[in-house]
Amino acid sequence: MNAQEFFKSFLEALETRRDECVRDYRNSEAFTKTISSVIEDSLKAREAEEIGISREYYRIDVVSWRGRSEEIKEKAPYGFRPYLWDLEAAVEHENHDEHWMDEVVKLAHINCPLRVVIGYVPVGKEHGEYTDFASLTLRMLRCEQRPDSEYLLILGNSKPATEKDYFHYQPYLFDGNAFELQADWLA
Repeated sequence: MNAQEFFKSFLEALETRRDECVRDYRNSEAFTKTISSVIEDSLKAREAEEIGISREYYRIDVVSWRGRSEEIKEKAPYGFRPYLWDLEAAVEHENHDEHWMDEVVKLAHINCPLRVVIGYVPVGKEHGEYTDFASLTLRMLRCEQRPDSEYLLILGNSKPATEKDYFHYQPYLFDGNAFELQADWLA
């Protein structure tokens, strides 16, 4: 679906739910729910194949940013709030050792200088098969490693039997082809 197809589909879906939209328009919370349903219908209407739809999927555990609104404040139309900020880092932490790949994929689609996923591998398992799989996934997504950004995967132990097995984090940096262990960082 391209931008023009989406726009046409959006207007068609809006028309089919016009009464709901008019009813909810002055209530921000209700209108957000209604218009989100219209948007979902718009996306589904034009896709030939089955697609997944999620609301607010890109919530990220922790982000850092650098505010720059002052740079454009005087150029904003009267009464309009000038938002300008640069995303500096996006960090996802996943407690469950079976689910952190979803976080890897999510951050592959985020554009910022530092992307970090903290995940866990069962105690005693080699990290290689997990980092190889994560690397393959990023290659399949055509995730390019730009010179001005880094993608870090930190793996720790899950399901430890004793406290001495907690954490044991190891850093892996994506080089555009594979996640490579940064053993010198552990010294």
